[in-house]
Amino acid sequence: TPDRDSGSMRMHRLLLALVELGQRVVFFPSNGALLQPYTGELQRHGITVIPDAAGQATFLREAGAALTLAMLSRPQVAWKLLEELRMLAPRCLVSYDTVDLHFLRLQRQAELAASVGDQQGATALAGKAAASKELELGLVRAADLTLVVSEHEQRLLRDLVPPADVRVLSNVHHPVGEVPGPQGRAGLLFVGSFDHLPNRDAVAWMVRDVLPLVYRRHPGTVLHVVGSNPSPDVLELAGDAVEVHGWVPDLVPWHQQCRLSVAPLRYGAGVKGKVGESMAAGLPTVCTPVAVEGMRLVDGQHVLVAADAAGFADHVVALLDDDGLWRTVSEAGAIAIMERFGLDVARTALQDVLDTGAKLTSGANSTAHPSAG
Repeated sequence: TPDRDSGSMRMHRLLLALVELGQRVVFFPSNGALLQPYTGELQRHGITVIPDAAGQATFLREAGAALTLAMLSRPQVAWKLLEELRMLAPRCLVSYDTVDLHFLRLQRQAELAASVGDQQGATALAGKAAASKELELGLVRAADLTLVVSEHEQRLLRDLVPPADVRVLSNVHHPVGEVPGPQGRAGLLFVGSFDHLPNRDAVAWMVRDVLPLVYRRHPGTVLHVVGSNPSPDVLELAGDAVEVHGWVPDLVPWHQQCRLSVAPLRYGAGVKGKVGESMAAGLPTVCTPVAVEGMRLVDGQHVLVAADAAGFADHVVALLDDDGLWRTVSEAGAIAIMERFGLDVARTALQDVLDTGAKLTSGANSTAHPSAG
């Protein structure tokens, strides 16, 4: 569901990139769903979708010997399929796609809970983080290679599991056409799926701690909250200064009409799709340090970064006031995203993975190897 969450957008673009690289791609949705219009779009690009466990098992029995690459995305999915792949596809390169390191996100959530005096919550979250770490590091050891979205997480896993082959395969962003200038724009934009707890915390902190500081200097500023499945606590934030829109079919109008984007995440892991999409669209973005982690962006050049509410508000006001700063950050940010997260970067990383898989496969067709995602 690439129009509903960042992880789906990343996987959707990687699947299409594999097709463009000449692969025959088979997709196993682990929830067994054939959601439309998403399934139909994959099929129109030549991707086979097998939703049911029986069909997946049959495919692996019949085609396992010919498989070159399996990309197992997220830990629960990976453990579910790993043993069967080892038995039925012995020459297949098995890669574990972390998407983000869940244990790192949980550790940071526990630290945040402790910092606000919620010791019981912090203890429970620390326990979940420890269990998730054991699960994820076990997969790093068991897979042939592990895919992460940033050099930061690559270094972390290499330190924790030194023998592991850990490679960066990050998010994919497409360039946009002409970017409208700052004139006529209004409002702040927050984008995020609210099934993801860090997004709920981020928008609550933005409304509670940051927006009042902005409002003192810019009365009438509106925060537009866009994203799928807004929870009751998010819906309750709506008011004169906050409009909660929920899911929208297209972000382009928002990227073109809002003055800037905000990513006030206080915990999380991985590379943030909301940041890359906004910057790729030429929309200047104010972020916390965790929101730009692993993206190799320069504060004050590509993006504006602050860890505290006062600094965050100052950056927002600066972009509201200064058209020159707006244009500089808009242009530099869009260029940086294309250089680091453009389609060519992803294709190169995928081709390296495919080449590694081809070395494990003897006698396979050299032009179109079946691949399972």
